[in-house]
Amino acid sequence: MIVRKAFTLMELMIVVGIIAVLASMAFPAFSMIRRQVNQLKCSNNLKQIALALEVYRQEHNDSFPYYLRVGQSATFDPLNTANIESMELPAKMFVCPLDKNRGMQVLMGRRIPSGGGWGDYSFLHEKGSSYLFEASSIRDTAHFPSDLIDYFYRDMESTTRPSPGTTSWAEAKLHQQKFGNLKDASKSNYERYGNPFVAETMPIVRCYHHVDWNVVSDAQRKVSNVSLGFNIFLSSPYWEKDVTPNIDP
Repeated sequence: MIVRKAFTLMELMIVVGIIAVLASMAFPAFSMIRRQVNQLKCSNNLKQIALALEVYRQEHNDSFPYYLRVGQSATFDPLNTANIESMELPAKMFVCPLDKNRGMQVLMGRRIPSGGGWGDYSFLHEKGSSYLFEASSIRDTAHFPSDLIDYFYRDMESTTRPSPGTTSWAEAKLHQQKFGNLKDASKSNYERYGNPFVAETMPIVRCYHHVDWNVVSDAQRKVSNVSLGFNIFLSSPYWEKDVTPNIDP
């Protein structure tokens, strides 16, 4: 006679309970792995964009393009439509996998601190792009009004600084790299902040979608960057302070 063995109700409940516990332990790990994969995808996007920007520069007399993407509005200058997407970069490469708005949020994942600091810069938003393009070659007063001239060219005499509309983010960033930041003759520590920045820590494209700004403090590292030297690194929003900790807030 064949005796059939089966789970009792109690045994079945124990098995189900064990499976439920194991599943609850695994779900956070799956979530963490998925987030890490998305962060790697974003880093790859940034690296590919930086390489395309370098190719563009080599072919255009060492100048950055005006936009990352094609089809941007002619808000600033209808003639300045140079971009790198036309170099066969797919549209999905300009969207961070962690960007729930798919590149349509004008602050590009940023949050403006209640006390101000490091600006709004929503005018640099490109439709369909999650990323903040720190090296646009567009010249106009919207991109570079007088207050930003004063910030980036503080080491120069007022009579020799560029006028609003005559310089671009790209030119200002290269100036900042060569001559440092906040080199202000009125400060007692005048020379301390006049040191040049190295290409490996000089952001040209930035992504602010990697941490929820409404949950963590501003002091926590949360911005993913690709540099002039093709280096992918994390920084605080005010990356200059990471490089020179004694810099003014």
